[in-house]
Amino acid sequence: MDINKNSLPEDRFPIIEFFNVRKSYVSKSLGIPVLSDVNFKIDSGEFLAAMGSLDSGKNTLVNLIGLLGGITEGQILVRRMDRNRMSDQELVCLRGLEIRFVFQTFYHFSHLTDVENFLLPTFASSRISIDPRRHVSELLEIMRLHNCMCYKPSELLGVQSKRFSIACTLINDFEILLVDGPTRNLAA
Repeated sequence: MDINKNSLPEDRFPIIEFFNVRKSYVSKSLGIPVLSDVNFKIDSGEFLAAMGSLDSGKNTLVNLIGLLGGITEGQILVRRMDRNRMSDQELVCLRGLEIRFVFQTFYHFSHLTDVENFLLPTFASSRISIDPRRHVSELLEIMRLHNCMCYKPSELLGVQSKRFSIACTLINDFEILLVDGPTRNLAA
């Protein structure tokens, strides 16, 4: 897979770069290859989809883009920083600042209302440029969830939970959004 662009301005560089990345899992002392010689670059503003059959390595690839887990061989650069040379703390900081995930399983605090869950990421970020409560209101309106603001996560329907998870990722500024099954259970 190769997604390189030929002409980037000299003062800009790709957000993510994979160079000959290999990933294997060890099971009973056997190395099971999942990804082999993956090379690509992702520029700011690009939208990409990882498509393939079941067990083709899509989730592994998405996890590696999100700096979750290590690689067997190769090099991953995020904003020209080498993932292999970063400490666990540096990886956590970079993930927190630049990467957002929308998982198929919804990770919300059940004792908080939707709005309280929604506002949690704003407490750790100085990058939000408008009033967080106003931003929440706007995002919930866009996602057609404005009438669910006082609900607890367990009170949302499946489609509402998916929309809510997507909206939660959009509250802070970030560069990379990784979505697992972006349109699954989203209709209605």
